Amino acid sequence: MHYSYKTENTCSTLIEMEINSGIVSDVRFTGGCNGNLKAIPILVTV
Repeated sequence: MHYSYKTENTCSTLIEMEINSGIVSDVRFTGGCNGNLKAIPILVTV
């Protein structure tokens, strides 16, 4: 299932993710710092 979260008071403005059977399979950030946006999705997905 696809989820979108509009952030407030952060560099990134939107976080999108796929969660199926309780497992995070994809995370995407819109806006924010390039280094963090590359590392965080790798750390939180299976």
